[in-house]
Amino acid sequence: MKQKKIIFIVIGCILVVLFFLLTFFLIKSYSKITKEMRMELSYDEVGSLGSQLYAVRKGIKIGYVDAGGKEVIPPKYTLSNTYSSLEYYQEKYGYMPFAENNKFGLIDKEGTIVLKPTYQFLQILSANSFLVTENNGHFLINKEGQKITETYANIEKIRYSTYLLAYQEDSVSILSSKGKVLWKKDINVYSMQSPPVSIMVDEDRHTGYFIIEENGKYTISLEYGEGLKKLSFALQSRPLWLYDNKVYSKEQNEIVMYHLNGKEIKRIPALLVGPFKEDVSLYVDGQKLGLYNIETGKQTNAIYEATDFKVLENGYVMVTNKKEDKTLYTLLNKKGKEVVAGQENKILDMIGNTYIVSLDANNRIYVKDKKGKTIKQYQSFAVLSENRYLVKEEKGFGVIDNTLKSVIPFQYDEVKYHNNIFYLKRGSTYKIVIDK
Repeated sequence: MKQKKIIFIVIGCILVVLFFLLTFFLIKSYSKITKEMRMELSYDEVGSLGSQLYAVRKGIKIGYVDAGGKEVIPPKYTLSNTYSSLEYYQEKYGYMPFAENNKFGLIDKEGTIVLKPTYQFLQILSANSFLVTENNGHFLINKEGQKITETYANIEKIRYSTYLLAYQEDSVSILSSKGKVLWKKDINVYSMQSPPVSIMVDEDRHTGYFIIEENGKYTISLEYGEGLKKLSFALQSRPLWLYDNKVYSKEQNEIVMYHLNGKEIKRIPALLVGPFKEDVSLYVDGQKLGLYNIETGKQTNAIYEATDFKVLENGYVMVTNKKEDKTLYTLLNKKGKEVVAGQENKILDMIGNTYIVSLDANNRIYVKDKKGKTIKQYQSFAVLSENRYLVKEEKGFGVIDNTLKSVIPFQYDEVKYHNNIFYLKRGSTYKIVIDK
């Protein structure tokens, strides 16, 4: 009996010690999280975090603070009338554009001038490559200011790629960010009926592809190291979409789906409008739209006299159609089933897969469940990310998640969101909160 009592005392002591250790750890961890998550800055505007610094504005002057809120460069650079958004002055690779008399130069993160302000435009491409405009000509330079390309009539930055499209009056080229010519076609750009190269983006994979016309056929290439990697097949017509590593091409009155290796997946005897995020698409028949299941081949009658359609973040589709001179809004899920059938209130979006956001004729915003029951009412609504939504109530702006739970309280004059960071303005003070 005495032995059992001793054992219980020992176990009790161990549990008490563990409790205090756990409490200490949680308090320490929470303190660390709150310290990392929150800092308050007194500026008129705070830009998005670059690779290391935030751009900040006081009046018309721009400066920079580090990730801990310490002012690294005081606001002393004048905001240009040409580029008045702080996003233009965002720090990248340790460098930032700055303006002087509406001409642009480059500084490093210590504020040292790297390139004097002599350019009409300056864009940071990499740590040693910058796109500039001078005397209305466009070219690339390094951080010493040396030209690394010829001067072009126009240069376009490509989304989801480090490469660029460069145009002369008599040619089109693809350039690497280091200025290397990867592909070139001699052609009069002013008389061409269609461009010999175009860009197509796989929104699912966040990849940019180059569609190049060669001898009446179309090849697909993508960025590969410092060159172009051509896929091993050619198409008879320009592809319609690239999505989820699949190519959709129109051939006569059907759509042919290919793998990126050139292998044909299937032929679809319907003129698709666009692939959904899963296996269902809209197809067109005359002036009407219907549903086509790419996986099963099943299609519904084309019943929507659609004037517009929009694929939402969660893969649902909002179809706008006309019926008896009324504009009606229909919501379809990812399998093509009607969730909302022809309502007069405009469907703005969905919150997760549960709640539907609608706008009535008086510009009031309602959040309803799929049965039509009103759950919430807001003054404004915007999607920030897959699980973050900016809404406004009488007290101010706040942020909710997919369950309508408040993530940021409704008390701010302005809320911005970028790379999992909230920028919260109240009065003249900005608070920066890292999204957990």
